[in-house]
Formats: sequence, C-alpha cells, structure tokens
Amino acid sequence: EILKAGAEGFLQKPFSFIELSLKLKEVFERRKYKRYKVREGIITIPHSDSAEHFKIIDISRGGLSFQYREKEGALEDFNELAIGIEGGSLIIDKMACQTVSDSRLSDNMENGHGPVKRRGLQFKDLSSDQKDQLQFFIDSFSIPEV
Repeated sequence: EILKAGAEGFLQKPFSFIELSLKLKEVFERRKYKRYKVREGIITIPHSDSAEHFKIIDISRGGLSFQYREKEGALEDFNELAIGIEGGSLIIDKMACQTVSDSRLSDNMENGHGPVKRRGLQFKDLSSDQKDQLQFFIDSFSIPEV
C-alpha cells in the first residue's frame, strides 16, 4: 500500500543498521542519473510489436517513468520496452527493464477510464549501442531546463 502511494521503499521495525544501509543504497542507486522531462508526443511501448503505448513523463540514463490510466486488471510488468514518437518511428527498441515503482497520480475518472498512474522502470543490461541511442534520445528529445 505504501509503495503504491509513491514511497521509494520501507523497512519493517525493528530493523538493523545493515538493513537501513542496504535500503538507502538501493534508493540512491535508482536516482544516480539526472532525470529529464521529454517533449510532447514521446512514448514508450511495452514491446516493439504492441499497439499499446504510454506517454513518457521523464527519462534518465538509468530508467524512465510513464503515465497511464488504470483499467480493469493491473497493467502487466514490462521486461522489455521500446521508445518512439507518437504516430512515428521507434527510436530505441528492445530495451530490457524492470518495474521499480507504480503509484497513483490522480483519482480522476474520465470517460469510464480508471485513475491516472505513474510507473517507474529501470533499464537493465543495455548494450553500448543502446546506451549511445539513449544519450542521443535524451540530447534530442528532452526539454531544456530553464
């Protein structure tokens, strides 16, 4: 329940100093790269042949987060994704990943659709080509900071 509300993690009491250290290291590792907002129309796709796509909220060299509407049944965990332009082409394909967070952004129900949620994904074992493509993507499609 607490993780769904957006917490980065939790420890059950009583906990040891070692457990606390490990949990803090895990949280900081997830945030070791700067996050960038992306331009409108940038999407993630669960896998390259999927018709379903989701709006990317932000991205880093370590992962991304996207927005979706909760439907009946939970959104499946991704183990691979693609990044592309809505109505256009794929930019990066077959990126291994894992879900690290899933939290509710809004309870607002529109047109019978469920509440708005945010899912965080961490990239796993990217090839050097994928790392280069990801950096090119961040340089080309992120919104400059003001």
